[in-house]
Amino acid sequence: MGTIVIRAFNLLGVKSVKILRRTLKSKGKIASGGTAKSIRSTTRISLSRFILEIFANRSFLHIDSGRRSGAKLPPEKDILDWISAKGINGTNSDGDKISDKSLAYLIRRKIAKDGIEPVDLYSELNTFMRTIGVISIQRAVSNDLRNRFILGSKKSVDNPKDLKLVA
Repeated sequence: MGTIVIRAFNLLGVKSVKILRRTLKSKGKIASGGTAKSIRSTTRISLSRFILEIFANRSFLHIDSGRRSGAKLPPEKDILDWISAKGINGTNSDGDKISDKSLAYLIRRKIAKDGIEPVDLYSELNTFMRTIGVISIQRAVSNDLRNRFILGSKKSVDNPKDLKLVA
């Protein structure tokens, strides 16, 4: 594969991250922004395979998959961070302020009892990859082949020096 394919593949990773971040925002799932900021992509390219990996912190999985009812209490730190990011102040039935730890416990207990509905975060990315992503790679392969064989370009990723051209 040539440098055009490598650039196109790296661009797919960048675009995938943007799509997932946009989806989080459009679904109203950004509190502190930590989950969105944690999303990143890496590409690994060998002579026979292209691997695109998307990484995010564990809250991304909980947002996408939800949480089943009857599960154990979620981690206290995650809920405390969420309370802080949202600026939530809890009060008891008398209207007196309760501590963040007490509020976190009540939220954790509610989540454990009732669960959390999943939010589909991948459908837009899947659609993009099956349409525009595939077309982008096909065009890049076509351009690389044209450059290599028709125009007489001899560069290829088979030569390790060419890998330095990846932006």
